[in-house]
Amino acid sequence: QTSHEQLQKQKFSLFSFKQKKNLQTARILATFHALQQLTNLLYQQHMLYSEPVKGQWLIAHQLYETAVQYKYHLTNINH
Repeated sequence: QTSHEQLQKQKFSLFSFKQKKNLQTARILATFHALQQLTNLLYQQHMLYSEPVKGQWLIAHQLYETAVQYKYHLTNINH
């Protein structure tokens, strides 16, 4: 079951609201850290004059596309 499905199935209650918020935060942070690691990898590849791993750009674009789809691509994680 995906995190999006879990978020959609949650019934409203104070406990569920907190759990839903935690799942959203986890999804946002996981996406951010994955994109950050892909960026670091790309930077290292450029420094070593090596080619990106096959599918590396596709993964990065899919992660960002998912963030846009679920409207958390502009979320500030620094507060």
